[in-house]
Amino acid sequence: MYLAAKTKEGSSYVQRLHALDITTGAEKFGGPVVIQASVPGSGQGSSGGQMPFNSLRENQRPALLLLNGNVYMGWASHGDQLPWHGWIIGYNATTLQQVAAYCVSPNGYGGGVWSSGGGLGADSTGNIYFTTGNGDFTANTGGKDYGDSVVKLGPTGTVVDYFTPFDQANMESQNFDLSSAGPVLLLDQPGGLPAPADRGSEVGNDLRG
Repeated sequence: MYLAAKTKEGSSYVQRLHALDITTGAEKFGGPVVIQASVPGSGQGSSGGQMPFNSLRENQRPALLLLNGNVYMGWASHGDQLPWHGWIIGYNATTLQQVAAYCVSPNGYGGGVWSSGGGLGADSTGNIYFTTGNGDFTANTGGKDYGDSVVKLGPTGTVVDYFTPFDQANMESQNFDLSSAGPVLLLDQPGGLPAPADRGSEVGNDLRG
């Protein structure tokens, strides 16, 4: 059984990934491991061109995802106390070595992966799907911030595709988090996409695996 835990140790806060034997409760695979990560970035809380994972400010929200031998976790804020960012971090399920680290808003703020506690979505090729909440959005102008978006992430933490509502700026200013719920993946069906009844044969892009 895999779980993430956050503890206060003296004056420091630490988050760890545990792998437990469900028959004894004993730690497995040399665990637990301290959850740490850093990606290039200049957003709130960055230093020297790097955006570190902040164990105090980050709150592990969605259910953990076990996918193709890796365990993935998502984070949002702990009480909206800045600086905070959305994160997806993955570890190998048997070695507990980190395999992916992705920050939703490395050059801004926010973009928490809330999902109301629901799990991250995934497809058979290892892509991960999740929603983000209020925060900076710059992806449409070549940036790396994906606030209020549906994001498709590759297994190693690279954005493959995304969808962002046209009124993202309004959602951000009004705190209308898109990530109040997580995505649901539908099985691919044979044939093409059906045309909307009121739009003739026009069909939009989708985020299918």
